[in-house]
Amino acid sequence: MIDRRLVFFLAFFAVVVSLSAQEKRSVSFVQNTHDFGIIREEDGEVLCVFRFINEGTEAISIKKITASCGCTSPTWSTDAIAPSQQGEFTLGFDPTERYGLFHQGATVFFSALSGDFTESVSIKGMVAFPEKSLEEQYPYSFGDGLLLKNRFLIVGDIYKGEEKVRTIEMFNNGASSVTVAGYNLPKYLKVESFPQVVSPQEKAVLNITIMSEKMPMWGYVADSVRLLVNGRKSADVVDLKADIKEDFSRLTMQEKVEAPVISLSVKVLDLGELKIGKQAKAFVELKNNGIKPLIIRRIVSENPYLTVTAPSQSLKGGKRARLTVAVDATQLHPFDFRKRVQIISNDPVNSVINLYINWKTVK
Repeated sequence: MIDRRLVFFLAFFAVVVSLSAQEKRSVSFVQNTHDFGIIREEDGEVLCVFRFINEGTEAISIKKITASCGCTSPTWSTDAIAPSQQGEFTLGFDPTERYGLFHQGATVFFSALSGDFTESVSIKGMVAFPEKSLEEQYPYSFGDGLLLKNRFLIVGDIYKGEEKVRTIEMFNNGASSVTVAGYNLPKYLKVESFPQVVSPQEKAVLNITIMSEKMPMWGYVADSVRLLVNGRKSADVVDLKADIKEDFSRLTMQEKVEAPVISLSVKVLDLGELKIGKQAKAFVELKNNGIKPLIIRRIVSENPYLTVTAPSQSLKGGKRARLTVAVDATQLHPFDFRKRVQIISNDPVNSVINLYINWKTVK
């Protein structure tokens, strides 16, 4: 019968041997992540040396190193590193056109008599964005040394009755002070310069206020903001685009139940062939399936040769009306046309519906 003490000793010996085998292939890094901080593209490649100690009981060597990105290049020696001795390798990072934060990894493949093993390291940092010249920062000239960072204002959605302010940065690159004001502005726009007098080599802001309550139209609006610089009309303008919408969020449940409901007899109107030089007219039935009056806010056609008109801007609940569709082919060429017309109303569910109109012009 096998002595229990012998069994225990053999089991303990097996554990020790197993742990010893594991220890044969281990390394410890001084650091396995390096932070370069903020670096600049013009300074070129940056390098980091990773140092490690062979903690095992047999010699090891670096077989290969693979990086997670082509911007990271490793260099190493294949010389053997004895137990308790130090080894090292280098990771280089190329910041060319890699602006912003970066975090790249590398896998180190070690070779030993008892088998291969791997370890991972990483580098991180941020490549500073290149400094822009004054002309790049403020590319739009409005005269007398006044430069604007932007001349396109995309206001986006704005509810009727709402006010929005959009700001454009300015810079006086001239030798004298300048004043900035608006002129020939539509009633719904207000322009203010802060400060009112911009000194030489000084930054300023141009505030443009959109007062949608005073806007005469609904839907998409494109307009120009004209500026006076030192009392003289600037040749350039600021382009403004906005989408004026109706705010239905405050409707009560009863108001929603009684709200107007718009519908068209067709969504696509096909006019067939139309001879060049001729005109065509057709009708589409419009109906208010709701209770309260349907108000046609606007009918939008972006084509001068296509018009859609309603007999009245208001339609009582349950009533019908005819929309008149007219095409003038006087100046058109042979072509297959498919045009969209938008009808904007006070229907809270479908405040904008589309009517597509097709025809073919022939000689």
